[in-house]
Amino acid sequence: MDDDKSTFESACARAGLAVPEDLKAGTLHGFTEINKQLGHLRHPRPAENEPASFFVPEAFLRHDD
Repeated sequence: MDDDKSTFESACARAGLAVPEDLKAGTLHGFTEINKQLGHLRHPRPAENEPASFFVPEAFLRHDD
């Protein structure tokens, strides 16, 4: 947790943010949870994780033939 706290504090310092003391605990919690989720986004996903279907706009257009 100390590692998360120091990362949070350095990120706030780089961004020039001053987080009030009464909001730091909740903001730190949100920061650590978002960082956990980012780990899932930064990796390539295998083809089986892609949707099985895709949207084709032409399928919904009227054709007056």
